[in-house]
Amino acid sequence: MTYVVRPYRPADAEGLSALFADYMAETYGGPNRLTPQVLAREHGRSFELTVAVDGGEVPIAFGAWVMSYDLHNAVSGGHIHDFYVARSARGRGLAVRLTAEIARALKARGGVFLSSVVLPDDTARTRLAGRWGVSFTGAQTYLAPPVFEAMADLGGAASARALVRRLQPLQLG
Repeated sequence: MTYVVRPYRPADAEGLSALFADYMAETYGGPNRLTPQVLAREHGRSFELTVAVDGGEVPIAFGAWVMSYDLHNAVSGGHIHDFYVARSARGRGLAVRLTAEIARALKARGGVFLSSVVLPDDTARTRLAGRWGVSFTGAQTYLAPPVFEAMADLGGAASARALVRRLQPLQLG
């Protein structure tokens, strides 16, 4: 199956709301409050979304992020708030492609970093953070600058294999 990674579009609202319900149930065991109406009101104002869609344009993964600012270094960038890949689409490199597309979007807006919180029990993200990230207090992790640049240059249109090949020499850990 071929997947396309791209910015969220209003036509994705119904499918993304359903995917978010799966995320909430799996991650928190709670209800979904991200309705299509909330998406219409808040997307672009309170947060941004990058999605992966299947051939039928059904969202099967998303990354929710915001622009951010590092006061210590006087640079702009972004922060990933939530990230989810449907169970049926896991193991296909979509997380790496979503991250690269978010980095591309941030760089296009003048951003130079991407941060995220990586919880200790999230083994897959902890492994990636150790390989390509720089961690600071607690679970706050930043993509290392050369990793951010490589991901931003390739973006989410690149295959996961191409991204990983480009990033392998940049591994920090």
